[in-house]
Amino acid sequence: MENMRNKTNILFIIIVLFGLNVNGQSIDYLDEFNKVLNSNYSTGYSEKRINAKSKSGNAIFFLETNYFINANNIQGNKEVSRKIIQNIIDSSSIDAENRYTWLVTDVSPENKNFSQKGKEFLLYEGYVFRYIAEFQYRYPEATLSDKHFVKKVFFKWKKRSSMNHGDMSSLYGVRFHIGSHWATVATYLTKTDSENKELYQSFIDEYDKQLKKSLKVVKIDGAECYVWNSTYQEKYTNLLNRRSNEDYIIQDVSHGNHIVQYVIDSYNLGSDVWKKKDLERFANTLKYIIWKDKNKPADRVDGSFSNAMGWKQSDGWMKLMVILNDKELFEIYDSFYKNNSNKVDKFYPNLQYFANMAIYQKNNKEL
Repeated sequence: MENMRNKTNILFIIIVLFGLNVNGQSIDYLDEFNKVLNSNYSTGYSEKRINAKSKSGNAIFFLETNYFINANNIQGNKEVSRKIIQNIIDSSSIDAENRYTWLVTDVSPENKNFSQKGKEFLLYEGYVFRYIAEFQYRYPEATLSDKHFVKKVFFKWKKRSSMNHGDMSSLYGVRFHIGSHWATVATYLTKTDSENKELYQSFIDEYDKQLKKSLKVVKIDGAECYVWNSTYQEKYTNLLNRRSNEDYIIQDVSHGNHIVQYVIDSYNLGSDVWKKKDLERFANTLKYIIWKDKNKPADRVDGSFSNAMGWKQSDGWMKLMVILNDKELFEIYDSFYKNNSNKVDKFYPNLQYFANMAIYQKNNKEL
């Protein structure tokens, strides 16, 4: 009888402990971050893997390196970021006008951007240069072989856009997420390149004006949320004027990351346009529209579904959790990871996912 009672007590303790691990906060996301960062080449988006890709000169890998750089910027691993950025500089070619050049090479015919093979690609460069600009702002003491690297690339595309369109059409793009990359670059450059600050600010002001016009406030149970289209409302550039009429397409959550990231960075850098209220409205969009079903996030910001990509939120949406210190958002992402770790672990911005979660935990040590 005594043995039976002891076994029962042990079983009870095990159940209680297991329950705490399942229902309480049991994941150390900094540990998860370091596991990925230090993993073998073939088992994750590790430093070894990204280091190799950053030396290739293939612009298609900027999609992976940009999230890696940002994750390490977030965690304060400036030497890791510095090494990858220096690799990107070293992997470039210099064109006839002494400008940095990377081409899209070794791209699969199934890739939606296969048509860019053998070419420079403004979109891919925008992805990575926003976080190189962030790095140079955060760590001005970090040494790169060319401290004017980001400025030169911005002006490369500005000049080409002027030649092709007569204005800065290319940098604004035809979707908000394209413009957000270069608006982020320009915002950081206002802090690091005072000589051209007015030019950068003019570019930012126009982008802000167009984005503000697109954001519509909707109320869900009294909470103000933002819903918007991925397409510009006005044909305010020469490129947009030359394009045929396009349908206004509701912003998808995945690309919506970049708009939210831009607004957060602008707010952090002291923008007069973007306020805490804007961040709260984006957060409400998450909580009351996108994550209305806590087990199945919507794919578009109006709560609709399309491609099952709505859970990809590490690049912008998740950062609202940190800047607003929003426990409800942390619990959403924590629960999602516990139930869908196989998805996140295969997702190349997984290091960014863990970086965001780890910073929230660091700021809230009781977790």
